Amino acid sequence: MNKIWLIIQREYWTRVRKKSFLLTTILAPLGMVLFFAVSILVAVSGQTDRKIVVIDDSGLYTNKLEDKNNLYFKYADTTLAYMNEVYKNQGYDGILYIPAPKNWQTIRPEYRSDGPLGSNAKEHIARQLEKVTRNILIEKENVDKTSLEKINNIDVSLAEKIIGQEDEKEASAEVGMVMGYILGFAIYIILLVYGTMVMKGVAEEKTSKVVEIIISSVKPFQLMMGKIIGVGMVGLTQFLIWGVMIVVLQLVLVFAFADQLAELQALANDPALAGNAPDQAKIAGYVAAFQQINLVQLFFIFLFYFFGGYLLYGSLYAAIGSAAGDDVDSNNSLSFIVTIPIILSITIMTAVVRDPSSTMATFSSIFPLTSPVVMPARLGFGFDSLPELYWQLPLSMVCLVLGFTFTTWVAGRIYRTGILLQGKKITLKDMGMWLKG
Repeated sequence: MNKIWLIIQREYWTRVRKKSFLLTTILAPLGMVLFFAVSILVAVSGQTDRKIVVIDDSGLYTNKLEDKNNLYFKYADTTLAYMNEVYKNQGYDGILYIPAPKNWQTIRPEYRSDGPLGSNAKEHIARQLEKVTRNILIEKENVDKTSLEKINNIDVSLAEKIIGQEDEKEASAEVGMVMGYILGFAIYIILLVYGTMVMKGVAEEKTSKVVEIIISSVKPFQLMMGKIIGVGMVGLTQFLIWGVMIVVLQLVLVFAFADQLAELQALANDPALAGNAPDQAKIAGYVAAFQQINLVQLFFIFLFYFFGGYLLYGSLYAAIGSAAGDDVDSNNSLSFIVTIPIILSITIMTAVVRDPSSTMATFSSIFPLTSPVVMPARLGFGFDSLPELYWQLPLSMVCLVLGFTFTTWVAGRIYRTGILLQGKKITLKDMGMWLKG
């Protein structure tokens, strides 16, 4: 046991002290936050003012377009041909030409300029023209404008109520889907990144023949387990650091936006307070649904599937690394066999988050090769939304423990022979023979 601990320490400190670890653990999350912050600032500050001259041949749109979103309209009683020649000299950025409509169902205005308008500005102008046209038709057809606006502003949203508990609770499928995607993709990335890290580490030691020196003092199984656990602790360290950063960021956001969060909480308790702002009520519902999630419970279950899935696939990657030789194509084909179930898991997960109660969701969240990705994705919906998780989760955990126990045994049998075998192309048939021996 002491020898395994020494190997764990070696693997852990060797990787933690690397600059790449510091960059991916600390600077990468901060870089992502900075990237989104800069993107938002650029999107907000990057909108330039546009002065647009309007030539309205119909005479029905004059003085009815609003100056907003950095767009300013000026109306001119002149011809389009003349304005094409002088609009730049008069300080305008473009021309909005509205011909007399021949068919009120199809309006074809034109924007003319020497440069592109931009999708946001184009959409804004189109929506304004559509609104004005609708009001013109309402007046022409003598339709009650107030009644029509009430009909157009109807907002129907389907709320989910979870019954059968002590209290009815409102569930948000959207929040569950988002949480499911985040948890599922996190495990998916872990299995690929750290599993590949174990495989490359084992293969490099074998090809450099460093392993021959190490094996003289420790057993192959001890070396394999020490390497797997050591690399796994590196991943755990990253998650703990990211967890602390998330908590600190959350506290900062709560402190900085205390008034806004209080208002959203009030809207969540009484959606009628939103009045004419249904989007605020919807956002408040998302906030309320997120607050119902037991993040502490979710975090510890996530850690279990992180370690379980990593031990299951990490041991298989270690076995592939021990069988590595000079044939690159053979090595890639062997590693791809282990990678296929991981890719299949993320494919299944994207379907499961859309229907977390399906038969496929139940089976894939219990089957050890797919459960590390699929079960955390289902847990994003919570036990109230999926009460069957109360029995499926323990069963999934037991199956995962049995799964990584079996793969560790298989990997150990392959590792002890393959790690010392040099100059031979190793096939699946050879590995099968090592398992029997």
